[in-house]
Amino acid sequence: MKIRDDLDGTVYVHTPDGVVVLAAGDEVPDGGRVDAVLVVGAKPAAKATASKRGGRRAAGKSD
Repeated sequence: MKIRDDLDGTVYVHTPDGVVVLAAGDEVPDGGRVDAVLVVGAKPAAKATASKRGGRRAAGKSD
């Protein structure tokens, strides 16, 4: 399993032997735990959408 090539920066990966720092294209060591969105072949993370805040309008206000 490899870290995605389009990753900007580094990832700290916990392994049984300690913590390693990986960059884009690096191989994840055996026993390393990495979120699926950081590895090659994973689907891109869904972008958050802005939520519409509801509520009543102040008296006398209109569009």
